[in-house]
Amino acid sequence: MEKSMTKERLLNFAKAWSEKSIEQIMDFFTEDCVYCPSIVDEKKKFQGKAEVQRAIERMIAMDNTIASKVSQIHIHGEFGFWEWEYTTTDLQQIRGCDYFEFSKEFIHVKNAYRKLGANRTKNDSQKTWLD
Repeated sequence: MEKSMTKERLLNFAKAWSEKSIEQIMDFFTEDCVYCPSIVDEKKKFQGKAEVQRAIERMIAMDNTIASKVSQIHIHGEFGFWEWEYTTTDLQQIRGCDYFEFSKEFIHVKNAYRKLGANRTKNDSQKTWLD
């Protein structure tokens, strides 16, 4: 029987990301993977394992998350998505979702979307816009 992505495996990917373990994170990707981060500068899409790894390393270096969680995990054959929420060191809650395309048990595409204007601080009920 051919392997495929499972909820348990995707949760292990989330754990590796939360722990900022680049080696473990990259073990989940195909060689020809594509990564589209939720925060972009001049480049919106990174292709190939080496380029994706550099982009993720850059995201991790900028990351000030103190807590993260994923929910609403859905896998439908070669496609999937989940919602995520990060709490930052300044207590902002940042929410978004990721769209995935899978190749067997590996991530071929990870496309992240951030909810702008829906981020809140734990000490404030007002919406906080990202800069």
